[in-house]
Amino acid sequence: MTMEEIRFYGVIVAAIGSLLSFLGVVYVAKVNRQHTLNLQKHSQENERHFEDIKHLNAEKLASLQAELSAQSHRSQKNYEKKLDVLSGAFDKLGKIQSLVESYVVPYTVHTQSRDPQKLVEASRVFEELREYHLRNAIFFDKDDKLGSSMSEIMVQLNYLNNLSDSDSMDVVAERQKAFSQKINPAIYSVKEQYQRATAE
Repeated sequence: MTMEEIRFYGVIVAAIGSLLSFLGVVYVAKVNRQHTLNLQKHSQENERHFEDIKHLNAEKLASLQAELSAQSHRSQKNYEKKLDVLSGAFDKLGKIQSLVESYVVPYTVHTQSRDPQKLVEASRVFEELREYHLRNAIFFDKDDKLGSSMSEIMVQLNYLNNLSDSDSMDVVAERQKAFSQKINPAIYSVKEQYQRATAE
C-alpha cells in the first residue's frame, strides 16, 4: 500500500467518521425532539386533567357551599322561630300572672280587685298558652317545666275561679300564692331557655 492509498483510505475513514458523527448528531436531535414532543403532550394532558379536576372540585365546592348556605338558613330560621315561640310563651305566662295578681290586689286606684273578668281573661289566655305549647313543643328544651306544670297551673287557676264572694281576702291571697308557686317555675324555665338560646 502506497502512501496515496493510505491517505485515500484515511480520508475515507475520516469522511465515514464525520458522516457517522453527523448521523449520530441527527439521531440524537431526532430522539431529543421526540422526547420533547412526548413531554409537551404529557404536559398538555396533565394540564387538561388538572383543569378537569379543578372544574370538578369547583362544582363540588359550589354544591357544598350551596348546601351549607341552605342548612345555615334553615338553622337560622329555626333559631329565630325558637326565640319567637319562647318569647310568645313568656308573654302569655306573664299576662296570666299579671291578671291573677291584679285580681287579688289592684295595681292602681282605678282598678278593682276580685273582678271576675280578670280570671275569665286569665283562663282564656291559659287555654291559648296550652294550645300554643302543644303546637310548638318541638321548640322547647328537654328540661322545659312549662309542659309538665300545665295541669298544676290549671288546677290553681280553677281554684281561683271557684272562689265565692264570701271568701275572705286571706283565702284569696293564699290561693293566689299557691298559683304563683305553680306558675313561677314555668316562667323561670321559659326565661332560662330563652337566655340559653341567645347565649349560644
